[in-house]
Amino acid sequence: MKLLANGCSFTWGGAIYPSLHDPDGLLMDDKNPHPLNQERLNCVWPCHLGKLLSTTDTINLSMGCGSNERIVRTTMDYITNEIVSGRPVDDIVAVIQWTHAHRFEYWDEEKDCWVLAMPSSVITSKKLSYEESKSFQKFTDVVYTNLSDKTHAQRYWTQVVALASFLENHNIPYWFTNLGADHYNF
Repeated sequence: MKLLANGCSFTWGGAIYPSLHDPDGLLMDDKNPHPLNQERLNCVWPCHLGKLLSTTDTINLSMGCGSNERIVRTTMDYITNEIVSGRPVDDIVAVIQWTHAHRFEYWDEEKDCWVLAMPSSVITSKKLSYEESKSFQKFTDVVYTNLSDKTHAQRYWTQVVALASFLENHNIPYWFTNLGADHYNF
């Protein structure tokens, strides 16, 4: 059995590791081989849960400051890639930790990367100059000015149902959790 975990900083290890980037400036995601990233992956809860469940592999797709859109996209991408590559998915169990509904992501053509957006900041897989960061923040500010709590709530439930349907369609058992009910009172 493989454990597939995804979420935000609570799953990524944000309270333990203060930077999303390794000392070389590369994003510490599930593919980064840097020793600091491997240390992180071996001390966060998905690794411990994988050991308790005696899994053959633990895949941690989480990202600090990640959005629910990112959680859905990366989980579906991982499973779809497994299917397209001819690898079985009937041995996967997914544990998804949903995050704040107001976070979002978008693809930036100019920077050729995903942008993780929150009301207070933007993060990309590529290091940004101060000027670049301010330009991303201006766009994010416009988005947050025009989206209501009702919009965020609708997006959240659409994402939950979409991922649940996708996992059920592929017969993948899953468990969803979130940061707590107070984060979804709109």
